Formats: sequence, C-alpha cells, structure tokens
Amino acid sequence: MKVENDAEAEGEPLSRVSHNMVEKQYRNRLNTQFTNLLDSLPPELIRAQFDGHVDSGGRGAKVSKGDVLVFAKRYIQTLEQEKKSLEGDRAEREGELRGLREAWARMGGKPLV
Repeated sequence: MKVENDAEAEGEPLSRVSHNMVEKQYRNRLNTQFTNLLDSLPPELIRAQFDGHVDSGGRGAKVSKGDVLVFAKRYIQTLEQEKKSLEGDRAEREGELRGLREAWARMGGKPLV
C-alpha cells in the first residue's frame, strides 16, 4: 500500500498518517460547508460589508469563516424581522377584511365566506 510505504519511508507511524488523512478530510468537509453557507447568503449582503471587494459569487480572500458565521447570523436576524413585520401586516389586513365583511353584511349583502 502506498500510504504504508510513504509512512515507513518518512519514519512516521501508520496511525499518525491515518489520523492526518482523517483530519484533512474533516477540514475539507468543513470548508465545503462554509462555502455552501456563504453561497446561500445574498451576494449583496457580503459585498456591502466589504465595499464590493469580493468576486461575483460573493466570495473573496477577505471572507473568513468567522465572517461567514457573522453574515449568516445577521441574515437570519433580518429574515426573522421581516417575518415579524409580515405577520403584523397580515393581522392588519385580516382585521380590515373582517371590518369590510361586517359592513357588507350590515348593508344587506350576502355573507361572504
């Protein structure tokens, strides 16, 4: 096996080489997930934070893993605020609709479903 021969030639125990390979796979998977998370964020959010100094995919050398987490957190908070606002708007529209239905019924209109 090539890994065994390389490890023996370099004087490293096989278990250390295996551990290094597992660690590298772990880092690769983690980096892939950070890239996927960054790609799922709106590019304009990232560009706004870096004054446009990122590539068209929203990624650039300046975007660290910590930055990705900060951006994701901000984006989630923004979405939560938008959801809350939309829920409030919906409640207002439902109240208006109820009032219109009641007015319609008072004017002799047939009940609306």
